[in-house]
Amino acid sequence: MRFETFHLLSTPEMESGTDVYRHTMDQIRLAESAGFETSWFAEHHFSNYGLCPNPFLPIVKAAAMTERIRFGQAITVLPIWHPIRLVEDINVTDVLCDGRLNVGIGRGYQPAEFEALGATMDESRARFDEAVELMTTAWSEDDFTFEGRYWTVPNPLTILPKPVQAPHPPLFIAATSPSTYVRAAEEGYGVLSSGAGLTLDQVGEAFTRFTTALEGTDEPSPNQEFHSLRFVHVATTDEEAARYLATSRWNGRVAAALRHGDDCVKNGRATAVSTPGEPEDDEWAKRLVFGSPETVIEILKSLEQVGISHVICHFDFSSMRQADILASMERFAEDVMPAFA
Repeated sequence: MRFETFHLLSTPEMESGTDVYRHTMDQIRLAESAGFETSWFAEHHFSNYGLCPNPFLPIVKAAAMTERIRFGQAITVLPIWHPIRLVEDINVTDVLCDGRLNVGIGRGYQPAEFEALGATMDESRARFDEAVELMTTAWSEDDFTFEGRYWTVPNPLTILPKPVQAPHPPLFIAATSPSTYVRAAEEGYGVLSSGAGLTLDQVGEAFTRFTTALEGTDEPSPNQEFHSLRFVHVATTDEEAARYLATSRWNGRVAAALRHGDDCVKNGRATAVSTPGEPEDDEWAKRLVFGSPETVIEILKSLEQVGISHVICHFDFSSMRQADILASMERFAEDVMPAFA
């Protein structure tokens, strides 16, 4: 089993961007030294749910501080980017990262982000599909042209610089629906299973759906891996870890409100409220990778048994003290990872 980190850069207490990014870079330094494989950055706009509108910028800074760890976006919201400009940014980032870049893409889910940036959720699938087609063309051809519904390249273009990883960095797609798992398998994507609050059974069902579809492909690409995002907190005891159970709910509740277009953001501050149908606290706790090192190993072994080989650990969620985040990461590296060496 391989382990990665996830960085949403959320700040329920409205800390300054300077503090949020400084803390994140300290976590990246620790992730590098502790042996985590990849660090993923999320893209979000216009609220304290996530202070990272362009993941490529912190990725380049983090790459300059490290030598081994890979980086990726989980995810770039493809329908609100111009595909040509995005390919340019990806290529330059891959060059500056010395070929340590993964590319995570998805359709996005927050209507307010789309509306502010001139797109609509109704067109997200069509824009996503066309953007992928144009990006693939730009990576595979010189002096290409393109005629689409949303984007047109009437005169021949060649995108420079070329990325280090030819013809492009590994591609991963955010997946929550059954059809997306199948699409990822059929089109050569790795999977970023984006539901940190999924039950163990749901994670297993999603993995089975992906691998079953993968078996029907002629030649899977090397990066077609299934990465499962989970909330993780390792403390000295289960009781100590449980202190952060309520804190972990802020992210899920704000995300649900933003998904449904609820007016939960005022002056950039998002308010978390419980939503109909959400799991009770005891059920929510079963979806977390929380506890002592022994408990966390047991939970991860359960994920391993259903086939999961890559776990993206969300250590920094909601209103957490930086000291507790770093201590959790250190315990994970020292006491948990050796059980999966």
